[in-house]
Amino acid sequence: MPTFDRELMTIDKVSRAHDIGNRQTLTEKSPDLVEGYWADSAHSDLPSPTSHSSFWDGKLAWLRQLVIVEFKIYPHGQHNPQKNVSADGVSEYCYFTYGDSSQCRICKQKNGKSEYQIKIGGAWYRWPDGLRHYFDAHNVIPSKQFYDLINSLSGNLNW
Repeated sequence: MPTFDRELMTIDKVSRAHDIGNRQTLTEKSPDLVEGYWADSAHSDLPSPTSHSSFWDGKLAWLRQLVIVEFKIYPHGQHNPQKNVSADGVSEYCYFTYGDSSQCRICKQKNGKSEYQIKIGGAWYRWPDGLRHYFDAHNVIPSKQFYDLINSLSGNLNW
């Protein structure tokens, strides 16, 4: 298990312009819990990614679990955002594509333009599709909450 160096970021009442059906809405009463949105010139209030020179414990096994979760959320063959309800009816999940690619804050390569979202227990967990690059290429350590979320989701594929 890695040594965690930050917490999952909580954003209250964030505008969700790309919410289901492209309605301009606010999140539910519970906050959005986000991982992997990093500081840039327009968003200096966000954290910066911390690159590490070596792998963290369990990184490769955990990255495989992240791929499984992202594969489950990704809308294979669908081009419009869709809300999907889990088989057990407990969670909702969706995948959104935005207009422009983001840029890795460490190496500056183009790094995705989509977002994964899953709602569990009233809270939306969100992360950009380029987040895996930070873990893989730069050994950025996920927050403990995100690490645990991915572990729990990949262990139960009935959602």
